[in-house]
Amino acid sequence: MAVGDTGGHRAPTLEAVARVAGVSRATVSRVVNNTRNVDPTLHAVVWDAVEATGYVPNRAARSLVTRRTGVVALVVSEAENRAADDPFAGRFLGDPFFGRVLGGAMSVLAPQGIHL
Repeated sequence: MAVGDTGGHRAPTLEAVARVAGVSRATVSRVVNNTRNVDPTLHAVVWDAVEATGYVPNRAARSLVTRRTGVVALVVSEAENRAADDPFAGRFLGDPFFGRVLGGAMSVLAPQGIHL
């Protein structure tokens, strides 16, 4: 199978979920995006339809719409007077301080759905 080939099957859309659930596309969108003011009964019906269709939200499309990626970059620099042959990655990754910093950042960001 070629790269990008889905075998003739397209990924389920919000419209497909809406058809299965018997609700509008807007209702499916509100449920999937955890918007308030959705009837709990409809909420359950929509999630059943999401499971039945195998719908998975497209993170790239969502990022384009919301202009948020849900990603934080951690940039680390070093002193400019280091020798060119001194392996920065080895020093950085081998230092337990930076491991604790990374672990702490990940433990705060991950529950919020943000990637580091």
